[in-house]
Amino acid sequence: MASSLLLPSACLALLLLPLPLSSSTRGRLSEEAVLTLDAGNFLEAVAAHQFIVVNFYAPWCYWSKKLAPEYEKAASILRSHDPPIVLAKIDASDRKNQDFTQKYGVVGYPTIKLLGNKGSTVQEYLGARDAESIVEYLKKQVGTASTEIKSGEYSPSSLADNNDGGKATAILFLRSGDDRFRDFKDQFLKALKQYSQKNIGFTMVDVSGPQVALQYFKLKESEVPLIFMEASTATYMKPNVEPDQILPWFKQYMDGTLEPYHKSAPVPEVSDQPVEKVAASNLNDVIFNSAKKVLLELRETMEWACQTLVATIVEIFTKHG
Repeated sequence: MASSLLLPSACLALLLLPLPLSSSTRGRLSEEAVLTLDAGNFLEAVAAHQFIVVNFYAPWCYWSKKLAPEYEKAASILRSHDPPIVLAKIDASDRKNQDFTQKYGVVGYPTIKLLGNKGSTVQEYLGARDAESIVEYLKKQVGTASTEIKSGEYSPSSLADNNDGGKATAILFLRSGDDRFRDFKDQFLKALKQYSQKNIGFTMVDVSGPQVALQYFKLKESEVPLIFMEASTATYMKPNVEPDQILPWFKQYMDGTLEPYHKSAPVPEVSDQPVEKVAASNLNDVIFNSAKKVLLELRETMEWACQTLVATIVEIFTKHG
């Protein structure tokens, strides 16, 4: 039996970073909106910008060619944004640039990543690849509305770093226009008073505005209000939470009875096909707890190369499975 794991993934990654421009850089930007990087100017560009988007591409790649005009169009719009958002590209297939492709974990083309704070933070681009979607997505990265209940400033990367040293980060996502907003805040503050000394940081994020935080943690707006917590060993989530469920949820976590959250596609229906599909939620039962030897393919469902490989595997297992 061969199994295919259907997990959300992105074939691209984007880098966002803002830079003051050198004279050579300004000259290149006057010719095209996308800044061209290579081994000679990559570090300079990243260090010069607080926020920059980098497309790791291959000139011979079909998908890189398809993205190029949309990426250029988006760059021409975003360079007029206040503040300007710089979009850049680097030939990831060029051996001279391999140090950067390896550093940022580029294994396919095109890969788009968002670099912030002069390269100290890296995020994946999670949006669609047409110009309009790229512009809308990146504009939302510029700011967000949030409240750190205890202390400190909010940013998606700072939340992600809060679990260093074993500290858990609990985030309550809600809308300020919710009629129960005060009830949510009161219950969350009670949880803070009870458990803030238990190595848990507490943050409230208003998702009425830009959706940066939801996008960063790959959460759905339809699940708001929700509690999301990253601990050193696991992730926990309570979607569509009610105010009176907040304190009991934290008690379960402290008692060690709270089930970790695993992002998963729906469990596929059982079929008589030679290749069986699995999801994250039934991966252990089908793969790791199986007495059979299993060939597991992890793939992106929309990627042409993955679709071609699936067809080949199905043909093999139809004949020999």
